[in-house]
Amino acid sequence: MARALFTELQEVRAQRDEARRQLETLGVLSIAQLEARRAELERQIAEQSERLAQEKSEATATSESARRLLEEARKSIVETEDLALLQEAGVYRYRHPLTDAVAYQKVLEENPNSGRGHD
Repeated sequence: MARALFTELQEVRAQRDEARRQLETLGVLSIAQLEARRAELERQIAEQSERLAQEKSEATATSESARRLLEEARKSIVETEDLALLQEAGVYRYRHPLTDAVAYQKVLEENPNSGRGHD
């Protein structure tokens, strides 16, 4: 009887070893390996979600900036169109030749009696 049990035990071990080889061949992983793989995938998903949220935030900021620039450009176009209409009607904005400091300085340098100390 002991021999029969021993023979049966060897057959069961051989079946077990064959089953393990088949599982490895089929790519079946152990529970621990599956858990480790799941944890790694969850970590990758979290990283990608964080990256996506950051990119979304940056895209929103860029979009808002572009919208503000467009609004400013539209206002500038309206002002330019208004100015063009006034000029077509013969209305011009007078600009004095000495309105900026460079032009004023130039006139002062050209005129020796411009108010600087006399020698």
